Amino acid sequence: MGIIGILIAAAVAFAAAEGRAQDPSCGCALLPFEGTYDLPDGFHLTLDYLDGDRDSCPTRLHLRAPRPDAPDADVVLSCPVGGAVWRGQEKTRMGWFTWELRADRPSLPEARAETSEALAPAQHLTSTPGMATARTLEVGLGLPTVLHGIGKRDRVFPASLRSPARAPACLCERVRLALEHVGSLRRHYADKKLIARAERRGLRGKKAAAEFWMDSKHRLHRFGAGSPAQHSYDDLVTNLASGDVSRSELDSGMAPQIDSAAAAKAGQRSLGGLDPGAYAQVDPVNCKISLPSPAAVRRSCEPPIVLLAALRHEEQHARRCRALNRPSTYSLEGKTLDWQRDQDPVTGILLHQNEAMPESGYSAWSQKPAHQGADEAASYAIEERMLQTYRNRYCGS
Repeated sequence: MGIIGILIAAAVAFAAAEGRAQDPSCGCALLPFEGTYDLPDGFHLTLDYLDGDRDSCPTRLHLRAPRPDAPDADVVLSCPVGGAVWRGQEKTRMGWFTWELRADRPSLPEARAETSEALAPAQHLTSTPGMATARTLEVGLGLPTVLHGIGKRDRVFPASLRSPARAPACLCERVRLALEHVGSLRRHYADKKLIARAERRGLRGKKAAAEFWMDSKHRLHRFGAGSPAQHSYDDLVTNLASGDVSRSELDSGMAPQIDSAAAAKAGQRSLGGLDPGAYAQVDPVNCKISLPSPAAVRRSCEPPIVLLAALRHEEQHARRCRALNRPSTYSLEGKTLDWQRDQDPVTGILLHQNEAMPESGYSAWSQKPAHQGADEAASYAIEERMLQTYRNRYCGS
């Protein structure tokens, strides 16, 4: 199987196990691409959507397949919300033929794991999405009773999608919205003027009350005198990207209210205990990626490409985290401190002259807005490229 080869089987298993209704906007758990599929022995079939728009996914497909010595197959297939099989019946002179479409080794070029380490998280995150496409289908053809009576058997055969192909409008709309959001965040994090403003005002990169930041040589630096701001550089970017604060307000010196990132994201979906709006996140101490539960992913109705792009974003953070957490030491005012070895065994906090030191090198490095901006801009750029490539290939723009 490919990287998301258990996509549909797992979706059905989790739906049955949990007994929870899927969001109706998800539609069928399998959304075949619209286009032509090659069959064995030189034959082909064509699929077209008969309904669906940006806000609702297709519920009916038109299947056409030429036959060499009989009228062409022409049948309408349907799939219930949360289902994973498209079915339809075709009436002929010999009786009723039953057509079924299932996913067979669904895969995305963008989903290939670059390392074995990346494989398991990707399988987890995309194993039960609410809407999934597949370039290879399994076509089942149930024969009429009269043909069974003369020894003919039902058939199952693969169908491989040709290029070009088109994804349904509901999926493309979700990809478009994700791309707009990701692009806005990347631009704000890469904005050197915004970074300079944040550093002049003494903003911390991620934690508003942080007292130290670390350079690339593992040297800790104290922030300047005075009380820290009530918000971080992350909070500022999140508010700008969400539209809660405008750039003109900042530029005019109107001192707008900056909410914490958590408050700014409060209206966004939260998956399985992660930060609101997150599909994956990195622990700054152990550098491991946390993922939502498969059931939470299924209910989110997010396309696999959106989830995979978010995972690749976090993998970039995890690589930087591992690099900055080795070695596990800081230097501060002539002292060498080890945040792993010297931390208090009960609280897990490293104290130096009664001051709490940063929890890890990555956490400390991220407190400088210039570092945090570069880190996030690079990660969002990966996410943005994946989404744009998918949109160009399957959504026509």
